Amino acid sequence: MKYLIITLLWVSIFPFTASAKIVYMKNDDQIDAEKAWIEYDTVYVRINNDTLIDLPAIEVDIMKSSLQGRPASENKIFRPSKELVEQVITATGIKKQIVNLPDNISNSAINASQSGMNDGISQLLLRIKDSFDVNEELGIVRKYIIAHADKNTLQDVLLWSKNPSARRIFSAELAMGQIRKEDVDDYIAQIQNKQGFRERYDLMAQLEKESRASETAVKAAIITVGSLLDAIPSGITEKEKKSIRKQQLQTINQNKNIIRRRIVSNMVYSYRNVSDEDLQEYLRMLRTDSGRNFTRIAVGATEEVLKLLFRNMKRNFRD
Repeated sequence: MKYLIITLLWVSIFPFTASAKIVYMKNDDQIDAEKAWIEYDTVYVRINNDTLIDLPAIEVDIMKSSLQGRPASENKIFRPSKELVEQVITATGIKKQIVNLPDNISNSAINASQSGMNDGISQLLLRIKDSFDVNEELGIVRKYIIAHADKNTLQDVLLWSKNPSARRIFSAELAMGQIRKEDVDDYIAQIQNKQGFRERYDLMAQLEKESRASETAVKAAIITVGSLLDAIPSGITEKEKKSIRKQQLQTINQNKNIIRRRIVSNMVYSYRNVSDEDLQEYLRMLRTDSGRNFTRIAVGATEEVLKLLFRNMKRNFRD
């Protein structure tokens, strides 16, 4: 599973826009914003053209923030049934991605060993794989989606997943966990001087931004660093762990642009057999308010999967 699959919607659910320049939080924090709106139980805050954040509506002082429209609590939400969630995670490939994740981790361990990396990296990946419980991870995904998605959204997702273009997208995404850096670099080297490459690369960059792929990868890296340090057995002091964590987080933040470029290159390779027309439709869906809402859910579910994985890993270290 690369980012848990980023699934999109065709039917747009229009938000309640707001003219407020300040979003007031219930903890007395304030956020300067160009625009803010309510969508279901989430407040979206656009800081500038490049930054859009989402906040649980329960943490926002809706009235004081002068958000137009009804408060989130007044928007009637119909939570999806377990049956609908199961249909969606099956149709969109989410279930298959999670089932395949242990094998993908094993492949990463083999690649790490063959590429001459420190053998400790390979062993660590295998330790992570041994901590992965497919049924438990699927359970946390189902639970998260039920708690954060609405019935209409998932019905739209299920409907869109039946489109031929959606199936081609899902098929390409299922293979993302198996790609090798060497294959990506070789492919880019072969096509980067060909006509149309720049336009294709720019399209991938737009998809990366709208799908929040690099943002998800950075969050995953931060969770991984903290969780691995917590899982380390005795022998390293808390002060040393804190210092290592600080250094690693600084490294992650300094390499955000490198992470983004790598993900865009991976997308160029992964979607190499998907047409521009399919990808443009994918991009249009990502840019709908409902598409962004489901992207938020996918990002959150990915974080929950990682947290559960490392909780299990920490327990295994202690056993």
